[in-house]
Amino acid sequence: MHEEFLRRIRAGADAEALAGLFELDQAGIYRFMLRRLGHRQDAEHATQELLRRVLTSLHSLRDPKGYRGWLYRIALRVAQAQVQSQIGERRRVEAVARTAPAAGSSMTQTDSPERREQVKTALETLEEDLRTVVLLRYEQGLSYEEIAEATQRPL
Repeated sequence: MHEEFLRRIRAGADAEALAGLFELDQAGIYRFMLRRLGHRQDAEHATQELLRRVLTSLHSLRDPKGYRGWLYRIALRVAQAQVQSQIGERRRVEAVARTAPAAGSSMTQTDSPERREQVKTALETLEEDLRTVVLLRYEQGLSYEEIAEATQRPL
């Protein structure tokens, strides 16, 4: 589906295709940003910034098949910039602890609160690079190839 929208966009100014392309990933990107940043307002701002960056740099995408990896690489940059601008690690950690599991998460609403808290705590103990990989794989459903593309790391 991404490739069809990208083909239409490259063929000419197709606002409907651009809107469709953004719609495909907006919810997943927002959930990713929410988990990375911990605050809804920060996630909303970062998602908007990501879409702005995609709009201005879409012409630089060489291979439409690599779109999702390219998209999440930009998402990581936006999220990292947002984290650097946040005040205090404590504020972010407290917000993550209050955040409900995202749709598509391996944690379900039927999991006990204790289990959800254990998973959140475990995620917080991971180094940032490892936490990113876990979130991209298990919450966003990216393939290992897409994760390698997004993080610019070897497979």
